Amino acid sequence: MLVAASAVACANGPAKVDIRGNVVAFYPYADATLVAANGNVVVRAGNLRIRARAVQYDVRRGRLIAAGDVEARDGARITTGEGYALDLTTGNAIILRVAPVPATFAVAADATAPDVAAPALPETFRGLDLDGRRPYIRSRHAIVVPDASVRMTPAAFPTGAGRAVALPTFLYSLVRNQNIAQTTGPGASFDQPYNLFGSANSLTAAHLRYESQNGVSLGVDTRVVDGTRAYAVTSVLPFRDKRIDALAFQQLRPGVQQTFSASHTFGAYDFNALAYRFQATGRVATATLSTSLFDSTNSAELALSTLSHDVGHYFSYQLRAGYGYDHYLGGYPFANDFRTFAGGNVATPSATVAHTDLSARYDYGITSYDFPHELASGTLTLTAARDLGRGVQAYASVAFAQIDDRYRDVAVGRVALGLPDPRFPLLTPDGTPYVGYFAFAGIDTYRTYQLTTTFRGRGENRIALSLVRTRDFPQFDGYGRPPLQASIDITERIAPTIRLEIGRAYTFGWAGRYLSPQYTFGISP
Repeated sequence: MLVAASAVACANGPAKVDIRGNVVAFYPYADATLVAANGNVVVRAGNLRIRARAVQYDVRRGRLIAAGDVEARDGARITTGEGYALDLTTGNAIILRVAPVPATFAVAADATAPDVAAPALPETFRGLDLDGRRPYIRSRHAIVVPDASVRMTPAAFPTGAGRAVALPTFLYSLVRNQNIAQTTGPGASFDQPYNLFGSANSLTAAHLRYESQNGVSLGVDTRVVDGTRAYAVTSVLPFRDKRIDALAFQQLRPGVQQTFSASHTFGAYDFNALAYRFQATGRVATATLSTSLFDSTNSAELALSTLSHDVGHYFSYQLRAGYGYDHYLGGYPFANDFRTFAGGNVATPSATVAHTDLSARYDYGITSYDFPHELASGTLTLTAARDLGRGVQAYASVAFAQIDDRYRDVAVGRVALGLPDPRFPLLTPDGTPYVGYFAFAGIDTYRTYQLTTTFRGRGENRIALSLVRTRDFPQFDGYGRPPLQASIDITERIAPTIRLEIGRAYTFGWAGRYLSPQYTFGISP
């Protein structure tokens, strides 16, 4: 009698699926996520053991197809045939036998139920055609934890460049929650992750990093997710970076969320930073309460901003206002100050003129401190984008920003608030002039002109050329923004799961040098 193994007859299927063979290949493609094995294949799923010449396991669908001298054994119960199609989530199977006559049998997960001769659908024993497809990983042994991970031991990553060096083991995460990709800690020019451990809601990875300041270093991070409601990330860089970072997010209910972050830098000088934000969004406005601490400096802020509101088809606007507090331990002459701020933005909808998309936006904000000091800024941004055809796109922007740093009525601060007169230097106890908060009053102007041309190839392949010109006042050589910068960024997908990004930037006439080149490099899935 033909029977199916009762070991896999559960709603969620087996805890793990172990696959061994002469060649075991992993294909994490868009149309299917497959583990395909050929030659002396042995599969273990719970108490069920399957032997066959070839096996395809669709990891996402939980569907396994075995072909060639199939033997499925569950204790004393043995099933044999030429084809075997098993639904691992239910335990139901279809068996194909060619002797004494070709026939298929539907086998229920319940071992006590009789096998029923029944015709099978044409696609029952049809696997994905892998001819011409290069696997992401080639191995001899795979352990699949459904909805969690695929571990290949050893793990070779075949490329068209020749023989690939195999890693002892590699873990591929199957978690489809976007929050599993959240990161914390400082950025790096190069950051190559190596997954160590994973589950259906967590992932731990080691990182090989390179950054210009600290050079090559190693780190490790752990991510834990709770659906889309919450996630937490911790990162440890114990060597040259010498820091620990943490980030946590929680959606309390629709429109209400909180975020917490922390960082500790250890070594010759220890630094601690903490930040917390609570945000509630309603129909017309968003309220945000945030606090932060950096060693002996801390601040708190309550802000209210409206959602973007459209006025016909002419423009949209958004307003914001808030109140904040800052504390500077040892600050002189003021260790504490309170501030109010207000502002908003106005933006036009995108308009097409002569096949070019045009838009404009103006942002303005003003902050008033409890000592006679005000800081106002306004930025006008104009953008234009045009598709030139044949995968070529052009984007241009012009931004004019002006910052006004000034002091309010002297009498108000000096008489009503009892503050020092900013027109005269403040003398410290030993008689040294201390300008402190009254060191500067004036206007800064920032002008930015940017032109980017993008050449797109197949898929994600592209080349982007950018030129940025800045004209600021004041613009001090080596201290403000570079006056001219050109860059090229190349993105190339060299394999179905490997994307290479290379960048080269040139800064002209900056920091006492006519030409200052910089490289950027990155690898991503």
